[in-house]
Amino acid sequence: MHALPAPVGERAARAALAAFHSPESIAAELAEHGPEALWHIRVRHDHTGALSSYRPGPQLDAAQRTAQFVIPGDACWPAALDTLGTSTPLGLWVRGTGDLATLSSRAITVTGNRYATSRGKQRAALMAGTLALAGHTVTASLAHGIDAAAHSGAHLLSAPTLAVVPCGLDLCHPHDQRDLLRATAERGGAVVSVYRPGTTASEVTLRTTAALAAALSAAVVVVESIAHDPAMDSAAAARQLGRPLFAIPPDNDLLDMYATGTAQLLKSGDARPVLTAEQALAALA
Repeated sequence: MHALPAPVGERAARAALAAFHSPESIAAELAEHGPEALWHIRVRHDHTGALSSYRPGPQLDAAQRTAQFVIPGDACWPAALDTLGTSTPLGLWVRGTGDLATLSSRAITVTGNRYATSRGKQRAALMAGTLALAGHTVTASLAHGIDAAAHSGAHLLSAPTLAVVPCGLDLCHPHDQRDLLRATAERGGAVVSVYRPGTTASEVTLRTTAALAAALSAAVVVVESIAHDPAMDSAAAARQLGRPLFAIPPDNDLLDMYATGTAQLLKSGDARPVLTAEQALAALA
């Protein structure tokens, strides 16, 4: 007679499943069995030893010394993520003094080039400041350039922001943006990731995180972007999710080098042109 598996609990089971599987790959089984039962099923069928040697409870306890793991049903879970269907994250790792549900309920992503022009960074800061004054939560990665300028524009007004990062929250990407991460977390905002502590950034995590920013937001504003910047992944996710997408028309002298992606979004009609935050807010009203 086989011994019954030790209880795991939903939170620890979700964290354990997320460590080995994408939400899409197990969505049907998760809906059928629930997180804890599915974890035990996966362990029973594990032929590698990786899952059977994993201890969900202790692993979660250790990771939560760095960041809180929030799951659907928690009071602070972002309602916007409930619209993602099979792509809904199993949970989110969160650091910060702000309430994630409140912050995300008014979130607007402001994003663009990592290697941005001075004009682009000025526009991002002004856009972010105006959105913050209107009561919105500026959302962006911690990347240099447009995203960092967006955080700074809101922070100058003592407004909280939401940072979405492509690594575990014991790390920072880019690694030299720890001061910005700390400021975001400590000034009433939050830093979030779908990746457990210890996970390093990669091209895959960058794309996933750009899409998560769009999913958390009511709209996405691309300030200035080349065609292959991660900001374009946020734009693509916004289109897929039906989130309003705005872009600032490039200056003619910047078109070729710094705003090829922005130009594509406007030429295709995927993004609506805006010059100011007021125009974006009016379109959202």
